[in-house]
Amino acid sequence: MFACCDADSSSTPPLAEDALELHEKPGELVALLRLLHDPPTPPAQLPVENKFDPIRYDPTSVIPLPILLSLLFVLTDKYALDEDIAKALRVHLIAHAPAHALEVYSFATAHEMEWEANAASQYILPMASYRFEEIKMIPNVVAYHKLVRLQDFRVKAIRELLLGEEIFPHGKAKKNQPSPTHWVHFAEKSSDHDHQFFLQMQDTEHAHPTAIKRPPAGIDNVKP
Repeated sequence: MFACCDADSSSTPPLAEDALELHEKPGELVALLRLLHDPPTPPAQLPVENKFDPIRYDPTSVIPLPILLSLLFVLTDKYALDEDIAKALRVHLIAHAPAHALEVYSFATAHEMEWEANAASQYILPMASYRFEEIKMIPNVVAYHKLVRLQDFRVKAIRELLLGEEIFPHGKAKKNQPSPTHWVHFAEKSSDHDHQFFLQMQDTEHAHPTAIKRPPAGIDNVKP
């Protein structure tokens, strides 16, 4: 939006009385100017021990969730700010998912952020664990139904993988524990199943629920 205000040597200089009216409160104008002149960067990631550990962010580098939802995303959308700004804000949104999963999922779903909604859904507890007032933040029945079906699929996929795997595929493990390679293989299959199912949900969002089928076990080549 603000590209139209950039100086252009080939155009006629603007008149002195020209002005751009912004109907925003002082605090909102400060935030808008900050977004324009000092765009946010993604929060700093904390080191992980292996590739299956969830990505964690330094809390001191994450923008507070109330400011994100009620101010920064609103300004970014209203004034059509650069996409790089929006991408950085979405990373800050995901950084809040472990502690505020339902709120992040609801906001992402309402604003058609499918990837962020899927990422946040992994941290949501069983729906019966939430109070009615908390459930009401989910924007619509479609978002609620997708979440319930996704949770049901994950439970069934884990059960299927556990029942189909040997407990000790490499012989008796030390202290009756499965070998590390067994859990690496299990994590890879679980991730593939989950990702494949969510992609099917996106492709058939407006179809009848029975049109979505769980992928067969053993899918090892699903591209993210």
